Amino acid sequence: MFHSEADFQLALAWQVREANPAMNVRLETRPAPSVHLDMAFETDGYFTAIELKYPTRKWDGVVEGEQYLLKHHGAPDPGRYFIVKDIVRVERFVALRAGGHANGAVVVLTNDPAYWTSMPETNANDRAFRVGDGDTLEPGVHDFTRSTASTRGLDALTLTGRYNLHWTDYRSALDAGGPGLRQLVIEVPGVGSA
Repeated sequence: MFHSEADFQLALAWQVREANPAMNVRLETRPAPSVHLDMAFETDGYFTAIELKYPTRKWDGVVEGEQYLLKHHGAPDPGRYFIVKDIVRVERFVALRAGGHANGAVVVLTNDPAYWTSMPETNANDRAFRVGDGDTLEPGVHDFTRSTASTRGLDALTLTGRYNLHWTDYRSALDAGGPGLRQLVIEVPGVGSA
């Protein structure tokens, strides 16, 4: 369980550093002009860029003796957009690292089924940003079908890779009385990687 995205970020950085003390771990880094990343790991000249998302539904409770008051972020249409925007950001970083010395991932952790539930193909405004279990994000331009109050100002995004999306359980709702959490890890391979 995490209180916020920053709490999630710190816990992940801590785990990576404990697993490999030689790993350089950077939070909220700017490794190149116009590039901002939640996290970057570097060892022996190889970089891994990580973007995290922790959109939650309201949940109040105690897990392992600690009180959690998760916020309700709501508005999954722009939430899904920002997941795709993070993929674009990681793709851009990986492309800047010539010679295939970088890779990355976007990691989404949520208790909100609006993210992992695959919805049938519809004329929904956000269909280009669907990230449900079993969905696929194709290369090319992704945009909303129309501008609404919650999507105004969100520019079209262009993906270079193809991503098959598979959610897994992170924490069962039965684990220590907490909410069910699911995770989505979207890997962005290095240039020239399979």
